[in-house]
Amino acid sequence: MKSICTALFVCLSTLSFAQVQPEFEFQLGNTITKIKWMQQTNTGSLVAATDLSLAGIDPKTKKITWEIKELGSAEENKFENIAGTPYFMIETAKSLGLGKPQTSIIEAETGKIVFNSTEAEMKISGKRPLYRMGALLIEGTRNKRSFIALLDFSTGKERWSKDVGAAKTGLKALLNTRSIFTVPPMVDKNGNLVIVDKETVVCLNGNDGSEVWKKEFKEKIEDALLTYDQSSVFVSYENRIDLLKTDNGTSAYGEKLLKLNGKCNGLAPYDEKSYILKHSEGVNIIDAETGQLRWKKESGLDNINDIRLTAHGILAINNTEKETKFYLINHEGKKVWKFELSSPAVIIEPTEKGILYFTESRANLVEYEKGKELWKRDIKIRKRPAFGFDNEKNRLLVYSDDKLNSFSLADGTMTVLTEALPLKDYDEDRELATIETRRNGYFISSLQNTAMVDFEGKVVFNHNYREAGLSKGVRALMKGAAIAATAYSGMKTVQSVRFRNQVDANGKPIANHIEGYVDESTSTYKSAAASGAGADALFAMARERHNATRATKDAIYILTKFEDSGINGLVKVDKDSGKDLVKIPFGDKDPAYIVDEAENKLYVVIKDKFVQGYNLNVSK
Repeated sequence: MKSICTALFVCLSTLSFAQVQPEFEFQLGNTITKIKWMQQTNTGSLVAATDLSLAGIDPKTKKITWEIKELGSAEENKFENIAGTPYFMIETAKSLGLGKPQTSIIEAETGKIVFNSTEAEMKISGKRPLYRMGALLIEGTRNKRSFIALLDFSTGKERWSKDVGAAKTGLKALLNTRSIFTVPPMVDKNGNLVIVDKETVVCLNGNDGSEVWKKEFKEKIEDALLTYDQSSVFVSYENRIDLLKTDNGTSAYGEKLLKLNGKCNGLAPYDEKSYILKHSEGVNIIDAETGQLRWKKESGLDNINDIRLTAHGILAINNTEKETKFYLINHEGKKVWKFELSSPAVIIEPTEKGILYFTESRANLVEYEKGKELWKRDIKIRKRPAFGFDNEKNRLLVYSDDKLNSFSLADGTMTVLTEALPLKDYDEDRELATIETRRNGYFISSLQNTAMVDFEGKVVFNHNYREAGLSKGVRALMKGAAIAATAYSGMKTVQSVRFRNQVDANGKPIANHIEGYVDESTSTYKSAAASGAGADALFAMARERHNATRATKDAIYILTKFEDSGINGLVKVDKDSGKDLVKIPFGDKDPAYIVDEAENKLYVVIKDKFVQGYNLNVSK
């Protein structure tokens, strides 16, 4: 799914809509050259690819602002907005589909190519926005050597580049397609770059790339994590841990590293000074300043790879593809009990009364005292569930088997909100419904359905829209819906969720307030960082669009085939009332379209030749 700063494809969009007649229409393709695809950038401009060129379109002036003929062979699946920046990346063959693929980074408003892999003689392996440094880190290889280059956001020029050693070869190179390094690069409190690769940790000056310090280890480093204040970095391999100061690389342990009882599986923030250390034989708490372990004697556990924080202690989790085990560890580091599931858990959430868990087929609540299930009968799940959250009421919402259930995250109480809420032609294997909390209830939607259930469980409306067929728009929507479901899983399931105390405006921890922790490589971080300081006018434009998008959440757009005419088009549905606010027929059996939530615009490619723009601003 595209960054939140970009246009969202239709089924996932939530905006305010429109007049039926197009604001503008112009021809980009012709009989010979057709429009192959169209996307929208973070700044709002459109990018369209024809058979011969890549073109930029300004929707405000309704004109083509730039054209790059040598990028005409670009494929849509190789287009990527770089989150929180005015740049996008595109991969294409050298010339009309011939030659070696090349990657270009382009400034969306001007069409300026700020980086080209062929000119730089570098094959790009990864890119990483470093918002605190105001730059984009580009990783790649050149002549069997690994290189990094820092692209300055404000100037669009290379700040510096550096040879960082021999490139990976063979199977390792094929498997590592996202980064040339063992651990993604990190930015410390001084704005310098901390790089972990193979047996080496090196700190580079963020301004010129010069080496600040370097430390070599005897074994290959497997994981690393900056401390909460970015003043130190934990480094781990096998059963060894080191803690290095980012100012000078000084070790908290000297020559003799901390030795664990088992192989390290990573660290998770615990409080402002401590981290939970997960390893193959158990868990412990490590001090971020001294590097000392809190518990001298650990309880023997099975390969802990995730944790949850509770008022009763740490819930240590071993989750595999076939089964799940979790243990309650009290504040003295002793095991209280062990609970086993014969199938993998999908969700594990602590509540006031116990641990709420879901597998693909059942759910139950495990009490804290002895680790026993509180419900005499499991909640059976016959079909793949869709999840949602009501933060105000502290509820987990589950839609499955035509029922909507709620689970209190305060006490674990389960309530059947509605026994019968069938979504016509809804297929859980093809898509997952979305559940959104509104002021009057819960809005549930799928590709072709909209429904509202009030807080007491009464069905307010349940509407179905005829499917238009597997068009380009639907394919994009289905892909987006699947990624949205995956994004949810990334935060709420047991896949490496880290936790720490929330902090106030002064950076001090707030007692009894725990938050999920995500690193700088995640979309959550990128979206938040995109609204930070230190950006030029183009970055300000991207931020404004991001903020406008967040404010427009009252409608949904569904691609349908209109019953009266048999023509494909979009219908705008008000989420709260379920009313159809407007219909826009496309007059094309297979249109490509984009809904711009920030500007309330609709852009449609008709007959592979024409681009139409609609103004979607209309009152309810």
